[in-house]
Amino acid sequence: MATAEQITAAVQAAVNTQSTTIKIPPFWKDDPTVWFAQVEKQFEIKNIIDEATKYNTICFNLDTTAASLVRDMITTTPPNEPYTTIKTALISRSTPAKRERFRMLMGGTELGDQKPTALLREMRRIMGDDMDIADFLRELFLEKLPQTTQAMLAAFPDKTIDEIAAMADEMIISKPSVFQVEKYELSALKVEINALKSELKQSKNQGNMKDQDSSTDGLCWYHARFGSKAHTCKQPCTYLGNSNTGH
Repeated sequence: MATAEQITAAVQAAVNTQSTTIKIPPFWKDDPTVWFAQVEKQFEIKNIIDEATKYNTICFNLDTTAASLVRDMITTTPPNEPYTTIKTALISRSTPAKRERFRMLMGGTELGDQKPTALLREMRRIMGDDMDIADFLRELFLEKLPQTTQAMLAAFPDKTIDEIAAMADEMIISKPSVFQVEKYELSALKVEINALKSELKQSKNQGNMKDQDSSTDGLCWYHARFGSKAHTCKQPCTYLGNSNTGH
């Protein structure tokens, strides 16, 4: 009967044999997160879960440029979770600094002959998980679209950025006429007018409430403000001169 050590060795040998048949794509420096996702799909298919085996597979398949980024972790195996450690380090060291990513978003990405949805995907790839940059992604994305497309999309402030990009695809493909542009500009203008009307109505209601609340000691607004000089009275009013002045 095989001992526990022999069984463990046999299992490890089988795992190592599986790892040699994995087809690892060339390292993708521009998007290491996606590269690791592809590699891990291979690990799932081969049912490889051992950290050391996955670590060795990664080390064996890195090109010289990628290997130089994690040279310290290849020459000296991390003592704990070696695969997770080298994965985290490689992604971090391959990703441009925040300042560089910001510069790339501002000047290094243009619409060109690609679809707006493709541009948005590229901008998100550069952005990564940086939520500080994500806050103004919508505004930056719109600025890179043709002015006629920007004018039409201004009529849809409540649409998500993905919905806006899909609409931009259709607009650019259909090459909208001047009439269509004016139509969307008019829609955008109506949205702004309705918003202003709403603000004006709200302001007026607040003013009326303030007037109504300004009465004191049971006096109507006119007597509370003008006293005996008031020429108008609104009941109920407790002004003492009402019985004498005929108000």
